[in-house]
Amino acid sequence: MAKVTRKPKENKRSQQNYDKLCSINGSHELWDKVDDIGVPYRARKRKGAEVAYFNFALAKEMGVIPQNHPEILTNDLEKAIIDTFSITIINENDIQNGRRFKKSDVKENFYYATRYLQLQHESRQGKTSGDGRSIWNGQFKGKDATWDITSCGTGATCLSPATAKSGKFFKSGDPGVSYGCGTADLSDGIAAILMSEVFNHYGYPTERTLAVLRYPGKQSINVRAGKNLIRPAHMFRYLKMGKVKELRALVNLFIERQLHNRSWRRNTGEHLYDTFLTNICDAFAHSTALFESFYIFCWLDWDGDNILAADAGILDYGSVRQFGLFHKEYRYDDDDRWSTTIGEQKLKARHIIQNFAQLTDFIKTGTKKPIEQFKDHPSVLDFAKRFEHYKKYFLLKRIGFNSKQAETLVPKLQLDTYQKTFEYFERLQSKKGVYKVEDGVTSNAVFCMKDFLREFPQHYMRTDKYYTAKGFTETCGSNYAIPEDFDLSSTQIQKLNDLQKEYVSLLKRASKLLGTTFKKLILEVTMRSSVVNRYDRITGNGVMCVTDRIMSDKKCHHNRRLFTAIKDFVEYHTGKTKTRQETKNPGLIKVLESILEENREEI
Repeated sequence: MAKVTRKPKENKRSQQNYDKLCSINGSHELWDKVDDIGVPYRARKRKGAEVAYFNFALAKEMGVIPQNHPEILTNDLEKAIIDTFSITIINENDIQNGRRFKKSDVKENFYYATRYLQLQHESRQGKTSGDGRSIWNGQFKGKDATWDITSCGTGATCLSPATAKSGKFFKSGDPGVSYGCGTADLSDGIAAILMSEVFNHYGYPTERTLAVLRYPGKQSINVRAGKNLIRPAHMFRYLKMGKVKELRALVNLFIERQLHNRSWRRNTGEHLYDTFLTNICDAFAHSTALFESFYIFCWLDWDGDNILAADAGILDYGSVRQFGLFHKEYRYDDDDRWSTTIGEQKLKARHIIQNFAQLTDFIKTGTKKPIEQFKDHPSVLDFAKRFEHYKKYFLLKRIGFNSKQAETLVPKLQLDTYQKTFEYFERLQSKKGVYKVEDGVTSNAVFCMKDFLREFPQHYMRTDKYYTAKGFTETCGSNYAIPEDFDLSSTQIQKLNDLQKEYVSLLKRASKLLGTTFKKLILEVTMRSSVVNRYDRITGNGVMCVTDRIMSDKKCHHNRRLFTAIKDFVEYHTGKTKTRQETKNPGLIKVLESILEENREEI
């Protein structure tokens, strides 16, 4: 990401052709090849838009702007972004009330709100659910890949929970309907930018923000892009309804996209649907292990709504957060249901794979068998094995091994003892127990084991000694813990000694396997661990507080300042910018950095 500045005037030399960007007009092969995939809507231009954010790096990767385009929001570029994405659907309420719009304001093509399963709806077959305040802007075929583009905040559709519960169609922007009004908040858009760009930097699979348009009243349209934005819930809807023809068409198109984008590889002689199931299984094992290892809360459930199918990637950051510690008992209260905990996510992912096994068999045979028959399907058992593999892989990554080293060491190192002891301290919860928080319930982790991974190798190199119980609690004790939590028993002290002994033994064994010395390896992992386990690692509450601070900055009421604030934060937090003085907003970045540190152990 790079800075945005504005030019008051254009000249012929600076003008660019934005035909590719403007070609995003609702068209998508889904509408032509898959029946009943969504609800088509005419759309009209929405007035009063300003471009609050544009992701130049992503736009260039997609190919919607030239690679040599200056990272400047020119008047022509801003106009193209607004012309393409500043729209509101003409919905059922508009039609019922006979609202008329200028012909010149009505877009030529239809935009679709897609149908998929959702827990919030009483229908367990997806008859009423799907995109409630979003539409698909269509697809873009770049040089190297095809991309999906969607927008949130484009108006109230008939697929929102509010319409399903009341049986009424709502006017877009109706202030009395909350989620059902079809609008989006600027703060949500900014928070999604911050979290998704940081996650993308760390290599976590995720959709990304292409642009954010700002409107009066702190409303926004948040434009998102990904190489494949189909959710399991899109497919599971046809599965639950028993529509094999439509399901097969959707899955075939999905596979074509994955192969075309070179995201998947098909083994010689392998059945196409076996390729599908194998890759889905691996993706969910990888992501679920990543979520658990890095404390990412992503509400997984049977409907497959809150996650992408292709890479088990993150979407819709309103239901995603990263914890600073392993807050084992946190659950989100969604009025009539409770979310999964961070430890239950792998169980839900396993069930999603079970549904994919049933789905694949349905496509192959044309007969829908009971879901219970797939409880011990080979793909479900394979998921469990792959999950454990990736858990060990990320365990090594967190210590400070690079990706190549971790892949080499997982099958060669005996890691069970270290993993069991490490997770004991990581998941130890405060004697305070479970208690209520603003959006649900939680419990407190006693130790910050990121601090252990960052500080212990430095301590050992310096002293050649292990932490004492007192040294460990002073270095790694959580601010959430109460004094009684740090009164370690003799058994716990022995576990602490075992943990440190096993850590050193693990590095010594790894150094031999990697053909290096222990001294060189511990220095290497120490340096890398300080980045992986950085002190001010981003958290869900931290992002919300940073967003609030940016929004409250009067200077950020101007789009240029808002963009540079977002850009500076992301680049400083991911290490692209080494010092605050290199940013345009060193004072603001210092404040935001302190906010992250204050929230480093939060949910």
